[in-house]
Amino acid sequence: MKKFTLAAVLVLLSATAINATEVAYRLLIWMDSGAQSAYALSTKPKVTYDGTFLTVSTTSVSTQYPAEDVWKFTLDNIEISGIEEILNEVPTMRIVGDVVMFTGCRPGSEVRMFNVNGQSLAVEQADVDGALQINISHLPHGIYVLSTESITYKIIK
Repeated sequence: MKKFTLAAVLVLLSATAINATEVAYRLLIWMDSGAQSAYALSTKPKVTYDGTFLTVSTTSVSTQYPAEDVWKFTLDNIEISGIEEILNEVPTMRIVGDVVMFTGCRPGSEVRMFNVNGQSLAVEQADVDGALQINISHLPHGIYVLSTESITYKIIK
C-alpha cells in the first residue's frame, strides 16, 4: 500500500511539474507604424521623456524613440516554458552634427537610408562591434528614413 501511495504522489508531482510554466513580464513600446519593441522587466527598463524622444534604458541597452512615433507603452506578461526567452536588442541611434551613429546592431547587418520618395540614398554595414556611421552633411534639408533589421527611424535634417 505504501508503494502505491508513493507512486501516486510521484505521478501527481511530475504532472504538476510538466504543466508548470513560468510567467515573465515585459514592457512593450507600440509605434504608430504597428511595430513593437519588448523589454524584459528583468532588465529593469527605465522610461524617460525629454519633450522630443522617449528613451528606454535597460541594464544592457539604451534606445531612443521619436516621441511623435510612439503610440503607447504597456506592460504585458508571457508564459515561458522549456525554451529560454529570446530577446532581440534594438539598435540605438544618435545624431551628432551631420553624422548619424548606430550602436547595438548585429555585426554585418545593414542600415538603409531613404528619402521621402522611397529612393535609397545609402546602405551601410555595421562593423564587428555592431556600430556604424552615416554622414548626412551632403544631403539637403528634409525628412529621411533610416531602416535597420528591427526598427525604422525618421529624422529631419
